Amino acid sequence: MKIKLKSHKTVLSALPYALASISYMFTVHSVGYFLGLAFVLWLLSGQWHFQVEKYKIWLLPVAFLVVTLISSVFSENQTTAWQIMQRFIAFLIIPLMFVAGDLKKDDYKFIIKFFVITNYIFFAINWLYAIYRQLHFSLVKNGPFNWYFFYRYDFLSVFHNHPTYVSLFANMSLAFLLFYDVFDKRKSFFLIVLQMVNILFAGSRIGIIIMFLLLVLKLSELVFVQKRVTYALKALSGIFLSLLIIWLIPISREKVFYRTFGLHKVYHYYPSGNNNLHPENEEKNGRLTAWKISWSLIKQKPLTGYGIGDAEQHLLQAYKEQHKMFLYRIKHNVHNSYLQFWLMGGVFLLLLYLLFVAIPFYYGITSKNYLMLSYAIIVGMSSLTESFVRIQGIVFIIYFYILLTSLYYEKK
Repeated sequence: MKIKLKSHKTVLSALPYALASISYMFTVHSVGYFLGLAFVLWLLSGQWHFQVEKYKIWLLPVAFLVVTLISSVFSENQTTAWQIMQRFIAFLIIPLMFVAGDLKKDDYKFIIKFFVITNYIFFAINWLYAIYRQLHFSLVKNGPFNWYFFYRYDFLSVFHNHPTYVSLFANMSLAFLLFYDVFDKRKSFFLIVLQMVNILFAGSRIGIIIMFLLLVLKLSELVFVQKRVTYALKALSGIFLSLLIIWLIPISREKVFYRTFGLHKVYHYYPSGNNNLHPENEEKNGRLTAWKISWSLIKQKPLTGYGIGDAEQHLLQAYKEQHKMFLYRIKHNVHNSYLQFWLMGGVFLLLLYLLFVAIPFYYGITSKNYLMLSYAIIVGMSSLTESFVRIQGIVFIIYFYILLTSLYYEKK
């Protein structure tokens, strides 16, 4: 089903929300500018009025914001606490825009289509730049085409994006293609396969695992809900195609099959025999060590945590005391959002964060809302390996939680 906009009014009223959805798409530095621009355009549009009946949408973000604010007040390091709290302004701006906005069905369609198309523009730029870098190296410097550098250094290097955060937005756009009528069926199938390739090349292992979970979710919908076996077979063919692509690219094969699923010993594919570019298991051991140390700190103050502004310093001090100097030098964060928020704000902040996963999961199960389920899978799984206290993670969580819950109540 194609999206047809009724008038330019739809574009004008939905544009601020659409801009907010892509705030991190190109660079982390653009988040504040995009959110600020979106908020100003929303104010100027005049398409807003506060709706008390939407209290369910903004109740959780407000509660989360209040607890983080209390935690920051009791932090000894007020400078760091204020710097982190600035990131959570999105928990105020984005819910306000949706609760006080007057979005219609066409507005939601425009926002989602804008977000999905921008994803492909982003990846197109990255593909062109990575290919240019390799061709320049091959033709001008007479060097061989190197998959390792293409995959590890050239792709996503234009805007210096973090693979895990890119995979958040890429998997969310994939979920819209799978479970929302963004384009007609033929275009959607082609774009789904293309987005799978994009996610594979983005290089986030947890992002790739999430991608497969979304595809399995789509298969279950086609087979058990829609009873459409033919389309299920097409979806299954897409899964096998992505596995084939992974296997054909050596560095991708190493990262997914060998390092993630442990099907074989680690396959090194470093150029010129240089094995020092990425020490074996360094990232894996670093995260496991950070989790263990974080848990030991949490057990000392499980109820209140260490404060928004002090948690990082306590973690770094623990690294130093346990002679984990590599983690101390790079200021390695927890790389687990559940432990991170527990460490920062205690069990209350942890419980509120869990609700950002539990509520969409509940709505998804009870109403067969596969977009809600997709969001719960993306956030719930990514939170296991990444700390979403960076602005790009914060914006993703709050924006799509509010968008999807607003869309859910709009349909009701």
